[in-house]
Amino acid sequence: MDRVIKNEQKPYKETNLIRIESKSRKDICSEYLHYIENGYRLTIDDAATYLNCTGPYVINTIVPEVKHIRITRLSKMILMKYAKDNGIEERRARLFTKRILLSEDNFKEHIRNSVELVISYKKFSENDFEPGFIDEIKKRIARGNEKGKKLTLQSHMTRITDILKKKYFTDENGVVRFENQQENLHINSFPVKLYTQKEIMKEYGIKYKVDFYKQVELKLGFRRLKYGNLVRFEKVKEDEKYIFQMYLSIYRRLQELYGEDLINIIQNEALIKLDKYK
Repeated sequence: MDRVIKNEQKPYKETNLIRIESKSRKDICSEYLHYIENGYRLTIDDAATYLNCTGPYVINTIVPEVKHIRITRLSKMILMKYAKDNGIEERRARLFTKRILLSEDNFKEHIRNSVELVISYKKFSENDFEPGFIDEIKKRIARGNEKGKKLTLQSHMTRITDILKKKYFTDENGVVRFENQQENLHINSFPVKLYTQKEIMKEYGIKYKVDFYKQVELKLGFRRLKYGNLVRFEKVKEDEKYIFQMYLSIYRRLQELYGEDLINIIQNEALIKLDKYK
């Protein structure tokens, strides 16, 4: 019979810590293996790699919120001997060297419930406008390009947004001022892959942050996510093709001014600027 293993003198006091209460060596091994086989396989390094953050950040921020087990120094020695004596495969045995193992399912649930989608822009697709308007704008753009212009539907509509911004947000000193509003929404889904701003800029060859923020959502197709003080980006496949975006604060202000007529205001402004290419 195995000798009784004494409890740790200073046990961890954590709400989501699952304690291994067995006393014998055999039962300790059996209980750890039970949890590992049932999804407690996510290491601190795994979580840090997923979030593109440091190990200490995971320990201080993630671990208290996610169900986990801890492998003490003594239990590690017992588990490693058990692995050696019983031919445990290396993939599983390497987990015995980790101090903390998180529940994969509970980690994903925590991310789903905690990560928020940050919306800074109102996006417009072709479906937001009258079909006749889109056809007419495309014709006028084509005529302008025949005369040496370098216009696209996106660039022209973005210009209209800039015009409206200057028209309604210019102060008495001629300076455009507005507060960039944001809305945070729960995503209720688990992002498979997260990117940092640095990774995206490197992958797409973007040198300046201002260009990054102009392109990351509309042109590159990423959405901005926030977990605590971490900002990350997820590549998404949009069902609709968006043609331009407007700061949320500007959109809200124009909504207050024009209500349901806002789309007509944008359409009229866009057509007027291309009058010479009728």
